Amino acid sequence: MYEWDEDKRQANIVKHGVDFAAMDAFQWDTAVGAFDDRHGEPRWLATGFIDLQLHVVAYAVRGDVVRLISLRRATPQERRRHGETRI
Repeated sequence: MYEWDEDKRQANIVKHGVDFAAMDAFQWDTAVGAFDDRHGEPRWLATGFIDLQLHVVAYAVRGDVVRLISLRRATPQERRRHGETRI
């Protein structure tokens, strides 16, 4: 289950052009995750596909809930690192 702050969702749409609701199509089974503790709370970054586009999601796990922090398309460098060459 996903949750998010609605103001943060709207800001993410403006900043990155991606709605948190798109996470319903995020392909967790092929995603690559990394722990991120730079922000004072345990967070995770996952790089994976939504449809045919590679995305990066930042999130925190709170019990059984995934709290979305940010969702954006992967940068060219992230795509190369992931082995994805499409733009």
